[in-house]
Amino acid sequence: MAKIVNLCQEFYVLNTGHIPESKEKLNRYIIKIKKQVTNDCDLTELLDLIQPNTNTEELFKLEIAIAVGNISFPLTSLKRGNLLLIKRILRYSEFLRYAFRQISAEQLVVEVMPCLSYSTKIKLLNKLAMHLDDEYLLETYYNGLQFEYPDFLIYVLPGCSIEFIKETINQPNYSISERSLYLTIKNKIMLLGDDLKTIEQRYGIFSSFPKAIAHLANNNVDLFWLLEENFRFTVELGALTTKNVLRNNLEKIQLGEDLLNILDWNMFHKVLKKNNMLTEFVGYCFLTERSDVFKENDMLILKFIQATEPKEKVWETIRRGYEEKYSVDFFENLLSFRICEDIIKVILNCESDRDKIWDYISEYCHRLMYLQSPNVIIPILKERLITTDSPSLINKMFENCALHKDNRSFQEVLDFLFHTFRYEIKMFGILFYDFCDWDYFEEFNPNMWAVIDDVFELHNHHQCLVKCHLPFYFNHLVESGKSVEKYFQSLIASLHLTDKMNENPFAGRKYEYIALEAFGNILEELCHGNLYCYMCMKYTQWVLDHNQRCRSNRILLTKYPNIIYFFVSSLFKDATNSLYSCLKQFEFEQFDIAFWKNIRIRIREDILIWYKRYHPERLIQNKEDVFRYNTYKVTIFLKNLYHYPQQNVIDTYKTYARNVLCRIDYDRACFAAIFLSIFAQDEFYNLAETMKPSPDGKIPYGITFDKVTLQRAISEAIKNIDSSKNKLILIKQYCIGYYVKYCCGTFMNVCANTPEFAVLLFLKGIKDNTNLKHVKRAKKAFLCKSVAAETIVSEQAETTKIKDVSSLLNNMPAEQVLPYLRREFTDTNCSRFLDQLDDITDEEIKQFDVKVLKFFLEQTLFIKDMGEFYYRCIFVSTGQTKFELLDYCIHLFKKFIETHRSKIGIDPAFHAVITEFIEALCDNSIESQENAEVMVELLLRYPTIIDPEVSISAYLTLEFTVLYFESDFDFEELGRRCNVMVSHYIEKYGGVVIDVFSKVLRRLFRNNNENDKVNLLRGLLEEFNTNAAVLALHILPPYCLNSDSSSSDDDDHEKLNQFYEILKQSKEPVIKFFLHMQRNSYD
Repeated sequence: MAKIVNLCQEFYVLNTGHIPESKEKLNRYIIKIKKQVTNDCDLTELLDLIQPNTNTEELFKLEIAIAVGNISFPLTSLKRGNLLLIKRILRYSEFLRYAFRQISAEQLVVEVMPCLSYSTKIKLLNKLAMHLDDEYLLETYYNGLQFEYPDFLIYVLPGCSIEFIKETINQPNYSISERSLYLTIKNKIMLLGDDLKTIEQRYGIFSSFPKAIAHLANNNVDLFWLLEENFRFTVELGALTTKNVLRNNLEKIQLGEDLLNILDWNMFHKVLKKNNMLTEFVGYCFLTERSDVFKENDMLILKFIQATEPKEKVWETIRRGYEEKYSVDFFENLLSFRICEDIIKVILNCESDRDKIWDYISEYCHRLMYLQSPNVIIPILKERLITTDSPSLINKMFENCALHKDNRSFQEVLDFLFHTFRYEIKMFGILFYDFCDWDYFEEFNPNMWAVIDDVFELHNHHQCLVKCHLPFYFNHLVESGKSVEKYFQSLIASLHLTDKMNENPFAGRKYEYIALEAFGNILEELCHGNLYCYMCMKYTQWVLDHNQRCRSNRILLTKYPNIIYFFVSSLFKDATNSLYSCLKQFEFEQFDIAFWKNIRIRIREDILIWYKRYHPERLIQNKEDVFRYNTYKVTIFLKNLYHYPQQNVIDTYKTYARNVLCRIDYDRACFAAIFLSIFAQDEFYNLAETMKPSPDGKIPYGITFDKVTLQRAISEAIKNIDSSKNKLILIKQYCIGYYVKYCCGTFMNVCANTPEFAVLLFLKGIKDNTNLKHVKRAKKAFLCKSVAAETIVSEQAETTKIKDVSSLLNNMPAEQVLPYLRREFTDTNCSRFLDQLDDITDEEIKQFDVKVLKFFLEQTLFIKDMGEFYYRCIFVSTGQTKFELLDYCIHLFKKFIETHRSKIGIDPAFHAVITEFIEALCDNSIESQENAEVMVELLLRYPTIIDPEVSISAYLTLEFTVLYFESDFDFEELGRRCNVMVSHYIEKYGGVVIDVFSKVLRRLFRNNNENDKVNLLRGLLEEFNTNAAVLALHILPPYCLNSDSSSSDDDDHEKLNQFYEILKQSKEPVIKFFLHMQRNSYD
């Protein structure tokens, strides 16, 4: 007790009769005192010890009493009516809950209530109702107060039990204001159930007290819907309440509840219009991602708009609702919205902006046609097709049916189109082409062809349709791995089409003959460039078997050699296949007979090599056909025979070649000449001497073309000779006059290891030959040698050896070469000179003098179609030369920009080359940071003089380059900026932005730097949106899009696959569509 006394005295001394400066100090003392109180005796002594003389001391004693749970002093304070102490007591809700459990209703009525003011009584009873969780005790208080204080009963009633409230309210003589009644029941309104209807009918709470609606909408959404069947709220709400109704009930709206069935449409529309919230309401109701179960609610909202808005404003209201909610253009993002069918019909059938809407759909989001249900789109397209006669709408119909795999709708489309355009051949051709170009059926469907047969019957005077359009369909069947054999067999066996065509002969020919010839063409179309080699072989074998069985109805293979050629060409594209393993799947006898019977100039030499390895006897037996094979590529076959000889074949061919040349059989002499240049060079010298051209190089009158062809073959075969000396002798005899154009390739070979001075003397005689204009492959040889011929005449050149075709130019001092180059660039034949420059190889460029390269850069920088050569001059070079050239380019850029102040249009090839500087900067190829900064500054200025109207592609390429420089070569930062820039420019230029950016990025990653690609995608997809995702799909490598491909162990490859999985999980329809299209393109 002594400690408590000391604490009290300390409090008095320190605070000198005043309340502590902060509640924390007071609480600190109270806590200390409370710890010293061990029993009720101490508590009584403590309170007796404190004898307050001032309000401060009374507050101190009150705080201690409340802290230790003593109710005698607080109750005494209430009876005294001290307002300061009463306010302090009402602050402690927990203490009040505890204290009023200790006093009876009689004490409350007799001792406490008379001592309080009117407002204090209300506050006290409100505290009781809110915080006293004993409903029975509150009912006791209610009964105790009803006689002495009836006006205050309403404040106690809300805390009573629901049964007590029902019983009280339902008393016949009970009278209460609507407001008071609402305040009484609002917290237990959900528990009233059916009694609420009785209360509303008796008191009219919701009709006479409008804010009750707002309270329900804001705080009790379930009750808001509970009253739906019995009340129609026609009260005109304010703007704030209306906004709360929308926002607090948004969850219910999203879950498909019928908000509009509760509200009076006309009144609610009036409220929305008055408060400018109609657009906001539409935005709240229509969501971007909705499943089919929500479509009924969408249709209800649409009916509300159609019923309350003028017809011409319905579409505008919907559009503005979307745009204000999502802050995007409605048309450009239409694919992101999953909208109910009725709204789509409103969009597509809008009368006021119909043409504008269709233009938008065609330009920005035409795939909306494909992603909507055929039940919605097909009727609309039918109506529009009749009025507009647009062939593109046919393709939209087919694509929509194909995407949804709806055979019933497709049959309906076919019937409509075939009967609508049955007499219009042009439209029918477009229709059939589009039909054959899409995958509509999982398997062969004979019912579909019954409709097509009817159309063919109508167009029997235009049988070209059969030949022109059926190949598309059959090619589609083969590429998709479906059975065309089933249709072939049924069609041939039953003459399904030809029976209907037999009635009227066409140009004196039987229709079945025309049809069978068409099928032969179809088969050739199937094999043309088809990567499914096995399918080619299978159907070729099937036709051979069919012709053997059905000699009266043979399928005519008028171009059978081409089939073999295409087959072998496509076969060798796949390095994993061996020629023999594929060819042996044919019946060898039939293939062998067909090959030797139809051998032509286009047959690949690979088949001859195959025969040499596995069936050399067939080469001997068919030597006449082989010698007729006079293409220059035959050297491949002969060199293979030389290095891997079959001696019996060589001996037989040598004897046969002598016989051919003895009887001058020009049809086989070319092959014989090439053969002797490899296997019997002495005999070849004699042949070349006999057949050499006239000294003036002219073709004498009367000479046969076959002889000129043989002379050409001899000039090409000179390169096979071993001796350089003999080569030069022969080339001097043949590289004259008319024959120069045939000897260029051979001459390039002859120059190797030949004294330079002798070649120069020879060149002086032919460099002005007019036949050089026919030269294609060896332009650079004559260009380089001609330059050297004019600049080098010293005897020292006699000892110099020509190492390659451009060594003369490469090794000459630039001071001697530049005058010649300047003269050529100012010549009227400058374009031919530029063509010659383009033929210079990368290896040759590396050896050029840097002054020559600078001259090339200066002259070709802004010349059309010279971008590739311009790029190679810089980036093929290495070391200090590369740095010097890059610095020189900066100088040229600066000079160009300073001299062009107005906007101009430059060839896009130049713009594409500029982006190649990105890699140079990435690899630190520009030597100094100062020059790099100059380059950045120049490119930042450069787009200001480019007119995007001239070339959008060029403008966007430069904008991307500037973006890369601004990103400080950080690929992740570049990805973030790309995300923003793509969305910005798509609004201006449309889908071309994706194409341009994807091409630039693919060029940027052409060296397969997967780590940089991962960083770029990380930044690009950091804030996911549709445009960025589509651009990412263009950047991802093909192996990520092929689920069957084997996964790489490389970490970067794994990360790229993870990005692909993220995109694959997107619910955006446009992303799904692009994934579908790209997977098909890589299959």
